Amino acid sequence: MPIKYFSYGSNMSASYLRRFRNVETSWSAVGKLRDYQFVMNMPGPNFVEPGFGNIIRSKGSTVEGMLHEISEDDFKRIVASEGEDYSCLLYTSDAADEGLGVDLGG
Repeated sequence: MPIKYFSYGSNMSASYLRRFRNVETSWSAVGKLRDYQFVMNMPGPNFVEPGFGNIIRSKGSTVEGMLHEISEDDFKRIVASEGEDYSCLLYTSDAADEGLGVDLGG
């Protein structure tokens, strides 16, 4: 069953996901994640890529990104490639009713 994946940074690009991650998107839309902030708090492996982006809870902040529909297998592939400190927020379809989730339309 396809899932919705909110992406930021390089994963916003469907062509990047396809080319470098072997992930196919069946649908994509601009979105905003409410009450989160984009930060550069994950150390990178070397001076070429000294840090990685992350999101943290921050009431009143917004992260702009893309919402992609991808397969569960592709989602697992993304999670496995992000590193040991990667964590995910999983919301059910009821998340919008509870005031959580993504606003579509940029």
